[in-house]
Order: sequence, then structure tokens, then C-alpha cells
Amino acid sequence: MLFKNHFLLACFITVIATCLFAEEISAQQWQMVGTRKFTTGRTTLDGKNLTVVNGTPYIAYSDNTDNFNLKVMKYNGLNWVDVGPASLPIGGAGPPSITSDNGIIYIAYQDQTYNGKNSVIKYDGTTWTFIGNRGFSPDEARFQSIAFNNGEPYVAFEDKDSSYESSVMKYDGTNWVYLGSPGFTTGHSVGQSIYNEIAFDNGIPYVIYMSVGGSSVGPPIYETKVMKYDGTNWVPVGTTGYNNAGSANQSIAFHNGAPYFSFLDFDYFKATVKTFDGNNWVDVGMPGFSAGMAIQPQMVIHNGVPYVAY
Repeated sequence: MLFKNHFLLACFITVIATCLFAEEISAQQWQMVGTRKFTTGRTTLDGKNLTVVNGTPYIAYSDNTDNFNLKVMKYNGLNWVDVGPASLPIGGAGPPSITSDNGIIYIAYQDQTYNGKNSVIKYDGTTWTFIGNRGFSPDEARFQSIAFNNGEPYVAFEDKDSSYESSVMKYDGTNWVYLGSPGFTTGHSVGQSIYNEIAFDNGIPYVIYMSVGGSSVGPPIYETKVMKYDGTNWVPVGTTGYNNAGSANQSIAFHNGAPYFSFLDFDYFKATVKTFDGNNWVDVGMPGFSAGMAIQPQMVIHNGVPYVAY
């Protein structure tokens, strides 16, 4: 089955925006960016699907009413319009991860034409081209997350070739190569890692992920974990991550060298934010603070203040 075992959110995309300056929030209202439900078909979202380039928002999605073709749109100030062809001629795509570097759009996705392996494409303003080989991972890859450091793209993903643990690959200008050991995450006795997100702080790559495990006969165990690359190995940030009733859909950000993450907290089925104080992961404010269930919370930090959208 296409995208087997994915948590899929099928919907029409709506984008809203507001000013993030704390002193102006009381005077601002959430406003629709363009029209509601501007996509032509139902969309599959699972990961980072929005980026902003020079003030212009871009979205990427897999259209499950068009054979899961990858589509990219931007808001031109009046309407949401296609970036390149309405359907990229690449075949079926898993839920994409989009980012930008020096004004160029990059997308990592699960490439169904290449047996579900990793592929990365970029848009130079005229055409879409592949970065390195298409389908560059050894085996099936899911839950892609793409980020840049010093002009080099990095992709974190769930790596079937490494027992469904997380791996990171980077493009060295010629080939996609592993950063550190593949499958560096540590699940439980029966485990896998999903919902990866890679981010950089002062050139140091961090990966946050949800570890899924448990015994073969018991209920599954869900736990958010964070690891960073020390130049040689991937090492855990903290001891065991966050272990409670469970957690999912995490997002990571940084302030003054400290990592923060937001997540769906299974103790409350609401959003919680934690930060690492150098020894332990501690709550930022009250846990379970959202008014309702927080699906796929995304976090940024502006002027030292964390903001969470969900």
C-alpha cells in the first residue's frame, strides 16, 4: 500500500498568518493568505510543508487525488499559483519536506518511482532538477526532513536499510553520503524512528524523532528523543528523552544554544514544550497548554519567545 504505516493528514490546504512580534500581537488578527482550500485536490501532509523566501510563502504537498503527484505552489500577493508545472513529472511522492537556501527552493521526498527511496529536487526559477542521483538512499526512506548548513543540504529520514532507525545523508557536491553511522537512533527492544526533523544550531546538526518500540507482545511505546552530531558520532542530548504516556509530531528550535521542542503530549493530548537545561529536559511553562488536541505542532523562537502553531 502506498505510504504504508504513515500517519497521513488528508485535507485541503489553508494558510493563515499573523505578525510574530509579541508587542504587536494584541493589535493583530489572523488573516487568510489568499483563498481557503486553494489546492485543487485533497492533500497529504506529514512534515514541514511550508517555507518563506524573501517574503513569499511556498508550500509542497502530495496530491492524493492526482496519483500522489508532488505539487508546489506559492502566493504571489493575489493568488496561490503553481511553481513550475501543475504536477511535477516525477511520479508518486511521499509527504515532502521543503526548505530554501539563498532563494532556491529544495524538496526532499519519498520517491515512489524509485521504490520509495530518497530524492531531492530544487527549483532554480525556471526548471526543477535533481540534486545528485535520484533515489540515492540504499533502500526505502520515509519521514524526510531537509535542512542546509553552509550551502550543503542534509536529509534526515527513517532508513529501512538500517532497521527503520534514523539516518542522515548530506550532498558533498558529487554524491549523497552518510553523516556518521547510518541507523544511529536507538529505539526500544522492538523499535523504529519516525517523524524526523533535522535542524542546525551554530553548525551542529540535531535530529529530533519519535522512537516507537515496546515488546513484541505488549503495547507500543512512544518517546521523543533528540540527538546531535559531535563531529564523529551521533550522541543523545539528555539521557532518555521524554518518556511519559507518549509523544509525537515534534518540532525543534534553538535559543542561546539551548534546544527546545514542542510535541503532542500523550499525557494530555495537547501541546507541551520542553528545553534542555544542560542536564535534563524540563517543561517550558505548563505542560499540555493548548486549548485542544495539538496535531503536528510547529515551533519557532522569536526574540527569546517560543511560538507554537498546531
